[in-house]
Amino acid sequence: MEDWLQKIKAGDEVCVCQYEGKSIAKVYRTTNTMIITERGDRFSKIFGRAVGSQGYSRVRIIELTDRLRQEIEREDICSLIRYSNYEYFSIANLRKIKKIIDLDMQQNNKQ
Repeated sequence: MEDWLQKIKAGDEVCVCQYEGKSIAKVYRTTNTMIITERGDRFSKIFGRAVGSQGYSRVRIIELTDRLRQEIEREDICSLIRYSNYEYFSIANLRKIKKIIDLDMQQNNKQ
């Protein structure tokens, strides 16, 4: 049993680990045995595993730390950049993006 799971209350944020990756979810409410997120996902208050899934489920919640929050934000931003269609960006915005990339490359080359 995880102690932090017992202390969770409505409004707290948790990290949901799924097949697709990690995301942040807000706790909607808790019961004696479950943690329910605003998305309606239900997790065991003892083990943090998804409740109500058929068979064994790897979907679970873990404690959200500052480091984990930054990791999730980084993954989200990288995904957004990776899948953006730059064809529709204005030339001014494309130049800003290029300037940021050039600056970052210069800083990384100095290290």
